Amino acid sequence: MAWSKLDIIGEAFNEIGFGDYVFDTTPSQKQTALARLDAMMASWQDDGINTGYGVEDDPSADTITGDSGISQEYVRAVF
Repeated sequence: MAWSKLDIIGEAFNEIGFGDYVFDTTPSQKQTALARLDAMMASWQDDGINTGYGVEDDPSADTITGDSGISQEYVRAVF
């Protein structure tokens, strides 16, 4: 299964108890989560941790529904 960035964000919200099955997360909250995910993954890349995540140089070009590129073995650690 390919994990989209939205899938990763949804699982992260579930982990902290803010899943869509309980709370209606807004598009703005999801975009904020995407920016934080991008920042975290860029930091990991700088530290030599290559998960396969596609970090965009231009945040406006990033799509939340796009494939995260994260290898299956790293998905749990990311969310």
